[in-house]
Amino acid sequence: MRRLQWLMNKLKAMVRKGPATLRNIVYSKFNYWPVTRLDGSELQYVPAYCISLTRATQKRQLMKKQVNGLGLTRF
Repeated sequence: MRRLQWLMNKLKAMVRKGPATLRNIVYSKFNYWPVTRLDGSELQYVPAYCISLTRATQKRQLMKKQVNGLGLTRF
């Protein structure tokens, strides 16, 4: 019953917000969030801070992966 309610909520959100919501749901299920390399070498030196809960280790690992993919050095 919970899965059905979850699915209904996601379908309602997709109808309300559009097809990009479905893409985000699929990406989140596979823990895949594509990032593209930013232009401008000066962006590599801009400090970036990540504030998260201590129990959110999976989110932190995903952030590290994305930051490394972008080539940022001050994270």
